[in-house]
Amino acid sequence: MARFLFRRVDLFERDPRQVRLWAGVEVEAKFLFREEREETIEVPASTYTGQRPPDPTTFLATPISYSWIRRTDGARNPCTSCSFSPGKQLCLACGGTGLFDEVGQRCFSCRGTGATTCAMCNGERFCSTASIVFIRDHTEHLERQLWFPIGSRWSRAASNLRAHLLQRPPDEELRVSLRQGAALNPYRGGPSSAPTFHGINYGDAMERAQQTLALRQRMRPLMAEVQAYARPILEVVYRVLGKVFRVLIVTDPTHGPAVFVDQ
Repeated sequence: MARFLFRRVDLFERDPRQVRLWAGVEVEAKFLFREEREETIEVPASTYTGQRPPDPTTFLATPISYSWIRRTDGARNPCTSCSFSPGKQLCLACGGTGLFDEVGQRCFSCRGTGATTCAMCNGERFCSTASIVFIRDHTEHLERQLWFPIGSRWSRAASNLRAHLLQRPPDEELRVSLRQGAALNPYRGGPSSAPTFHGINYGDAMERAQQTLALRQRMRPLMAEVQAYARPILEVVYRVLGKVFRVLIVTDPTHGPAVFVDQ
């Protein structure tokens, strides 16, 4: 039912000008990434190299961070951070005064000496140059996204339809693979046909969904879990006294048909 010239018009009682069946593509995914960053620092001369933590094998609810020493130069250079005396640094709590407050209470950190064990060399007085690797493992989610073919996605009806579909989980019967490619023509030199969902054309929706996932795959995730679904949509165009009405219809077994009209 559409409104035209201050009166209602039952579009379904009229012959449509155009009927087209096309499919959008809905994707939800998550990726497990490991980020690594290496820096050169000073460490106590007695520091040993470590081992790289194994890659996680499951998706993580919260990020996990590690650090490990990849290598050291084995040198015994005088520590450059021993500002108070060899193996000692100025107490950060009292500023080297040995007193904690104006009353004259002895500093609890340095016990009144004004110095604490050097945090760089751990009191050893000598340091080596080392390469330390900082690691962060985390899961990145691609929330549910829905692509419509170009020419079908910038209307008010398409926007309302997208919001409607994203509120309802798709049926498993609609699950598809994003690895679909163009089908080769059986005749030599013939044009290839675009991927379809049981003969229903995706337009460029499948290609744009594949491009979005390809960007994440270039980041080389440790694991990826992708769920993709086709969203078949019936588009019916009516023309009433020179005015064009565009109707989008979608249905599912649970909620029945939903109709969205551009006018």
